[in-house]
Amino acid sequence: MTVIFIDEELGVDAHETPGTASTPFKTLLEALFHHGPDTQYRVMKKDDEEYKPAAKSALKKAANYAANQRKKLQAAAKREEKEATEDAAREAVLEETKMIQIIDDPALPKPILISLIETDRAIIGHLRKSKDETKAVRVRVQGRVQRVAKQGDLSKTYQALTLTRETAMEITGEMWEVPTGHDAPLDRELRAGHFKIISPAPGGDDTFTNRVPLGGDAQTLLNLRHLALRQEKPLGVMFVRHVVETAFHTIYKELDFRKFDYYGETSYLTQSSQLYLETVLPVLGDVYCIEKSFRAEKALTRQLTLETPKAAEAIKKHNPDFSKPPRPFLRMRYSDAIEWLRERGIKNEEDKDHVFGDDFAEAAERKMTDEINRPIFLTHFPAEIKSFYMPRSEEDKRVTESVDVLLPGVGEIVGGSMRIWDYEELMAAYKREDIDPTSYYWYTGQHKYGSTPHGGYGLGVERCEILGFVNG
Repeated sequence: MTVIFIDEELGVDAHETPGTASTPFKTLLEALFHHGPDTQYRVMKKDDEEYKPAAKSALKKAANYAANQRKKLQAAAKREEKEATEDAAREAVLEETKMIQIIDDPALPKPILISLIETDRAIIGHLRKSKDETKAVRVRVQGRVQRVAKQGDLSKTYQALTLTRETAMEITGEMWEVPTGHDAPLDRELRAGHFKIISPAPGGDDTFTNRVPLGGDAQTLLNLRHLALRQEKPLGVMFVRHVVETAFHTIYKELDFRKFDYYGETSYLTQSSQLYLETVLPVLGDVYCIEKSFRAEKALTRQLTLETPKAAEAIKKHNPDFSKPPRPFLRMRYSDAIEWLRERGIKNEEDKDHVFGDDFAEAAERKMTDEINRPIFLTHFPAEIKSFYMPRSEEDKRVTESVDVLLPGVGEIVGGSMRIWDYEELMAAYKREDIDPTSYYWYTGQHKYGSTPHGGYGLGVERCEILGFVNG
């Protein structure tokens, strides 16, 4: 009878282990699984100096383990065989579907090319011009696949059965008005009669959802930003951003502000337009500028944005707890905020009590805003922690005529101030801050020519800068 050896300290469990005294198994369980019950097993335990016959209780336990393992392997083999059969059947069906040809009936009216965002009102209008509202308009649309609902004869074709996310395709069919009592995007329904693949997206490991899965790690999504932007949430954010910027333009156009675009030769860290805006303020009056800024904000322009149904739907879906900020906003001076933080034991960045002159840490500012739970106009910051161009308050020369707007759950969304408009005061500010004014000649020079009191503020998206006259 064959003898198999097990060394519980030096042995190795592997299918190719011979089980000799010089190359033994490590466990009786694996040895018996590979060699069966009709074998002698000799075991050397830790600290033993020779092999001994395996104990009956250990053999029984090993036999049960081996039987269970064989059942699992048999079940796995059956599953693999079944899956292979099913895969073969699917492949056979797919091969048969290749014989199905998709042909657009040339006798049908020529379809009208429309965009995916075009409403059916134009289509209905076309029907009414023809004085026949009982017919549908034949159209074709182009876009990328986001999700697939396989219905009708077209879904039985090879191209439909192998569609992958982000495949570019064209669909031709009849555009119908959705019957009363039924819902559909833009109140339209496209009954497809023909489609063609423009550019297929990859499958397998390179499938879109494998490359940029929902909830994927941030680094992967950033490296594949060009793909991640196609997910539903980033798409919704981009659309809301579009509506937000449109709202900015609409509001400031109604207020008769003039738009100013700037293109500097040198890019600075904040890429701020605010000083440039002051150069055109005397010519154009109240002005605003929407430009990308290094200092991006998380704020939104709420009113017109929420009145746009699609934007409101996106906000509700991806930020369901959002609501319009309540009015009126709370007004609080910087000095009062310092006292508020001290009374509650909220420390500064050095883990000390806040004192006049501290620049609020983000954590302290957010904690204050969230606890008060109201939008806050925080005013009169110390001159030492604000920009050189902010004027001192006539009431208290320690502080500036400045304001931040804080929102619960967000933090600062707006920063603004009056601007120094007196030339001598401005030059003194340069000297105080040890800034060479030479390269700012275009800014300082305008203060010599009829400068007037004025102020401005910046707000998201990515700081939209606004400048306006004050008292003339």
